[in-house]
Amino acid sequence: MNLKGRFISQHLFTQYLNYQSYSHKDIQQASETNKFSGSAFHSACDGKGPTITVIETTDGCIFGGYNSQSWNDRGKYYGDNKCFIFTLVNKHGIEPTKYFPETDTYYVGSTPSQGPVFGFEPDGNRDIKILESDPFQSFPSSYNDTTGVGKTTLNPSRYFTIKNLEIYRCN
Repeated sequence: MNLKGRFISQHLFTQYLNYQSYSHKDIQQASETNKFSGSAFHSACDGKGPTITVIETTDGCIFGGYNSQSWNDRGKYYGDNKCFIFTLVNKHGIEPTKYFPETDTYYVGSTPSQGPVFGFEPDGNRDIKILESDPFQSFPSSYNDTTGVGKTTLNPSRYFTIKNLEIYRCN
């Protein structure tokens, strides 16, 4: 298994995300200079099977999510209880932690102009939503906060700037 990632190590995948048995292939990258694009995301990720999305913010936080199914741009939420989000590096010193869904319907979703979306609340909150501009996080929404830190668990502020984003195919 060979990760080409610039900011996430093999150790983080195997030790904290527990994916020793998966072959990982980096299928999309974005950065401050190579901006995220919804159309590029869907071209690279739709129909490719399970993925791990890893986000590094300019605040120094690293977090993301696992989609157990293929991405699509249908604008509907889907997934199963194998989906999760995680923090790897945060401002609270919390050890790398996985967070699982509280609901049984709003795991992941996306539309043609968006990237990965994890979680949904009727008030418009999403646990993680990657957009071409103004990506944001509203954790905890659909995923359960087992650490008790609340809205600043993943990143100190709701809106964040992507320093690096990598999406890995897991199969």
